Amino acid sequence: MGKNLNFDLVPGGHYTVSSLLDFGKYTVTLRTSSKTNNAVITYGEQGGLATSSGFKAKYITFECGASTQAVLALSEEPNPDILDADHNNHYQIKDPVSFLGCTINNVNRYFLFDNKVKYCIKSFSMTNTLVKFTPDDKMSSSAYFQIYDGGGFINDFTATNCTFWGATSNKVNYFIRYNNSGRCDRAGYLTNSINLKSCTFYNIAKEGQMANHSGFDGRNTSNYDITNNIFVDCGSGQVPRRLTGRISTAAVNNWGYNTYWFDGAPETEGFSTNTYDTSNNALQTDPAFTDPANGNFTPTGAEQVARKTGDPRWWK
Repeated sequence: MGKNLNFDLVPGGHYTVSSLLDFGKYTVTLRTSSKTNNAVITYGEQGGLATSSGFKAKYITFECGASTQAVLALSEEPNPDILDADHNNHYQIKDPVSFLGCTINNVNRYFLFDNKVKYCIKSFSMTNTLVKFTPDDKMSSSAYFQIYDGGGFINDFTATNCTFWGATSNKVNYFIRYNNSGRCDRAGYLTNSINLKSCTFYNIAKEGQMANHSGFDGRNTSNYDITNNIFVDCGSGQVPRRLTGRISTAAVNNWGYNTYWFDGAPETEGFSTNTYDTSNNALQTDPAFTDPANGNFTPTGAEQVARKTGDPRWWK
């Protein structure tokens, strides 16, 4: 773990990152003191942030439309002190990586990218955050969360009260992609997980997959908490199947009141007693977002309205 550095940004202030800013070994928090008047960080053409330690962004708006860099990359030259020779030579980021109360606009490429280095992030989380993806034609074989090329993975991925939407028709193969060898015991942990809770997803990897992580699949140490989400035109109409891969009945598999709506109808694949979404309570009405083309994902579907599912920001 590196030294902690906290940077307080002026509410409503404007900042520019014109080239890659790599915090290296330092655990950094970027934060706006106001929860209602975000500071704005604008990325230039080569602008982006990188780290090989913990990182937190709180109440910040990121404008990424000019950049082809990741919103956050893992350092191309990692801190050598975090190399874990006892656990398959992962570079271990044990301090949390998180985004809270942020808006991230016009992400053309990766949100998170491993720079082809074998990292394991112990805990990655997003809370009350909206991400607008505008993928270009370079993303057809990639993932928004790409911890794959170097041989690593995220041990625990959590998104709560978030909205993720794709605003172009360009193909993106995956929402989350880990290396096939990535799983908890290979990095020294007892369990691994993916947790998506009260989130809204629109046009995310529509012709691709929501996740690819075969190292997790079918293991009693792989836990999933997928509840109260709305998925519209995501993951080739195979959202629960691809989020989990095979599941183990000995693991935690918590599903409930999700909507899976694809090409104008409910999804039909991935619902049975022993596979994928086992809840038997997936919502069946069209979420009927108010104006998705312009980023208004307020649901008007009867079941979604009754249960107030998806990102709570759309119910305020």
